[in-house]
Amino acid sequence: MSKAKLYKWGSDHFYYINQLLGDQTLRVIIQENFQSSDGWDLMVEEGFGDEFHHYCGRGEEKWCSQCEGIQNLDDHPYDTLCHSYSMMKYMGLLTENDTKLTKGVQERMADMWKVIIENRNVQDQIIRSVKQKDHKDRKDPFLMKKIDKDRRNEMIIDEISTILDEWKEYGYKYYLLRR
Repeated sequence: MSKAKLYKWGSDHFYYINQLLGDQTLRVIIQENFQSSDGWDLMVEEGFGDEFHHYCGRGEEKWCSQCEGIQNLDDHPYDTLCHSYSMMKYMGLLTENDTKLTKGVQERMADMWKVIIENRNVQDQIIRSVKQKDHKDRKDPFLMKKIDKDRRNEMIIDEISTILDEWKEYGYKYYLLRR
């Protein structure tokens, strides 16, 4: 595994998983289609430069991956997975033993996203998000190709699925990199 391949994967993950699946509209659709067994709501706040931070809320209670210590940017500077941590908490997939970023936690994240992207309403919102994104920094291959709309949409979901598979195979190493 070359560093170049790992960094390329990290870039793809950031675009497809962090940006597309972290989209606030998509998170609303996920809440409509997947209920939290523990009564959590998916929340977002500004506060990381021009980025957003995702967390879970329940009444006055707030669950934040950084506050809980599972997301530690001092140890793992590429760990931009707050939306995945909060989704895991929302879905009841984080345990009390999950106190730090591990390969196992990331494998469960990838499995969770696989289940979520199988939902037709989620897929439809992903496709809408791809069409609405500002692509000046990234030439999205699925919008550049002259292909049938249905095939393009299928290819986008397939690409996300591939990135999730690669996350379990080797991508987890990207987030475990240390300073």
